[in-house]
Amino acid sequence: MQTDPGSEGSGFLLFQLPIATVGKWVYTLFLKVRTAIMMISTKGRYALRVMTQLAKDEDKLIPLKEIANDQNISLKYLESIMSILVKKKLVEGASGKGGGYRLVRPASDYSLGEILRAAEGTLDPVACAAIDGEPCVRNMDCPTYPIWKELTDLITGFLDSKKLTDLI
Repeated sequence: MQTDPGSEGSGFLLFQLPIATVGKWVYTLFLKVRTAIMMISTKGRYALRVMTQLAKDEDKLIPLKEIANDQNISLKYLESIMSILVKKKLVEGASGKGGGYRLVRPASDYSLGEILRAAEGTLDPVACAAIDGEPCVRNMDCPTYPIWKELTDLITGFLDSKKLTDLI
């Protein structure tokens, strides 16, 4: 992943696949259209950071304030991220003295794709190639659809192949 120089301070990260994974032709196309496709928001990036912190102490409940301080994330924004992660059953929380958050499964069972989809909703670079949504009505006639579909498959495959433990 690489920061897009044109989006300094925008809260977005440009996702760039290496040449070895994608191939020169698609990589060149990706560079030409990179500002129009997949951006990971701060919500997705912070979700990965939080999950990484929880993975380091899998069995321990970590208080929300501790996570916020360690990750330099506002408590209010972190609460909204944790709410999503709980709702998607990636983490569990316990309230009261000694409460906090922890992973519900071993860290090795989480893919980065799963975490990012929970936070972002989708990893699809363009709507017409959406895996979760309705297929584009023009996909049979559109000359660019195969490229977007292939890019979607590459992004999904790459992120689903990486585990949370790869970040520890």
